[in-house]
Amino acid sequence: MEYWDLFDAARRPSGRRHKKGEPVPEGFYHQVIHLALFTEEGRLLSQKRSQEKRSWAGLWDISLSGSVKAGETPAEGLRREAKEELGLALPPDLKRPAFSVNGPHYFDDYFILITALDPDRLVLQKEEVEAVRLLTEEEAARLWRRRAFVPYDPAFLRYLFHLGRAESHENFSAEAYRFQIHKSGILPDRTS
Repeated sequence: MEYWDLFDAARRPSGRRHKKGEPVPEGFYHQVIHLALFTEEGRLLSQKRSQEKRSWAGLWDISLSGSVKAGETPAEGLRREAKEELGLALPPDLKRPAFSVNGPHYFDDYFILITALDPDRLVLQKEEVEAVRLLTEEEAARLWRRRAFVPYDPAFLRYLFHLGRAESHENFSAEAYRFQIHKSGILPDRTS
């Protein structure tokens, strides 16, 4: 059974835990993480959500999403989800999301990573991910118009692609990371 830590509206720990699958109590929030993984050329690694998923089954999405388990930080939850869903080992120095969005009963933390990437080398968790592919911004917009992509606001998708372009990080104040794939997984590229 999976449990989540609950927080108040100011994101202070409440000391309470919540069982996944049950409604989140009024006035409490849990943490959700998202990863938008981009190539150097600005293409998004998109996953097609499994038909078994309770929400957005069979739709294309950003690289990965998941709830942070009780006792984890968002960065720890992201590393766990990346390993489980895609077979990727993210670095331990990944600490902060690029930005956060407040939802009705959750805090969404979005991490933006830029990497050299070969989707054919990923190991997919079939219960979660049906397929992966690299998408340009235009391809993602076409899938969205055909209702084959999770229905994010179009301006939000454009913003993600803006952040996924390497040149946008020169003026971006939040932490940004540049990565390359090594045999052990994704590790920071310390050469740039």
